[in-house]
Amino acid sequence: MNNTIKISACDNEIFLTAIFADHTDSYLLAHVKSGYGYPVDVTINVESGVYKPITTSNGLNGALEELRTVYLPEGNYEIFISCINWGSVWDYKYNLNGGSDYSDKGPSGIGAMAYGPKMTVTNV
Repeated sequence: MNNTIKISACDNEIFLTAIFADHTDSYLLAHVKSGYGYPVDVTINVESGVYKPITTSNGLNGALEELRTVYLPEGNYEIFISCINWGSVWDYKYNLNGGSDYSDKGPSGIGAMAYGPKMTVTNV
């Protein structure tokens, strides 16, 4: 089964990680940097295959629009996000397969960490 993750907000830095449901391993899906109110439109297609390290998506100088594919071993995963704030407000928003948005924001502080949603990767 293919999965699509859409990241539509990031202030200032997020790490999106897929963690095996049995907590035996994890894989970085996205590392995004942005802020200053710049638009973020990062789409990640997750497919079955051999994982390769990802590169950082940098939106610090303007709007960020990116499409990439990340390959993961077959299995059941839970998505974990870490949002890091460099000052002032922090914000993140993403969804899996067009479902409900996972989002949060705050006026100050260091950011946030959260789990959700669950995802299955199979060979189609």
